[in-house]
Amino acid sequence: MPHDLRLPARFLCEFAGPNGVAVTGPVRAYRQEFRASGGELLGIAARINCSWPTLERLRYIAGGTSPNVTLDVSVDYTDADTPSTSARLRSSPAAYSTVQIADLPEVSPPAPPPPPPADPPEVTEFSAVAPSSCGGSTNLAGLGGSNSDTYEEVAAFWCKTLGGSSAVSWTPITSGSPAVCYVNSNSLTLGAPLAFSTFGCTSSYQCMQNLVCQG
Repeated sequence: MPHDLRLPARFLCEFAGPNGVAVTGPVRAYRQEFRASGGELLGIAARINCSWPTLERLRYIAGGTSPNVTLDVSVDYTDADTPSTSARLRSSPAAYSTVQIADLPEVSPPAPPPPPPADPPEVTEFSAVAPSSCGGSTNLAGLGGSNSDTYEEVAAFWCKTLGGSSAVSWTPITSGSPAVCYVNSNSLTLGAPLAFSTFGCTSSYQCMQNLVCQG
């Protein structure tokens, strides 16, 4: 296009064929200088870059009788003094070109965005209560005799016995003789829950209450 100091603000690009018209834009023109190898200014031109409609739309517009569509450029003038008003001038095309549909490359649609990350599984917690066969007590203990087991090992044993996966928290009982459910064995892995009405709780027997397990 020849350079024009009165260059309008925006251009509309029409792709016309037997089956209709597709319009893209508006786009703004930009100024390009042409210089010799020594830097001498040879001329100035205003250029625009029209975006393409989709390949499917172009083929529809071209129809079955012709593989071509015509590109027309029309002007959308805007009054700089009154930006809220505009008038569209549609005269003879400022430029035109014939597009060979057969020469257009196939364009694959963009890949869909990846799905959002899955929510982490919900973590459930529950308060440990001994089975009814052991009196339904919330006071729990380890083995019936002095041993080297830790509170962590006893808490984990009870949580897994009651259907959980691990122990979250507990309150040690280090004195008194409360009714408890303890492990009637010399090994946590071999023992079975047994109720005891007056169990002497010291740190050697790992008595606890308020045991919370993770499901």
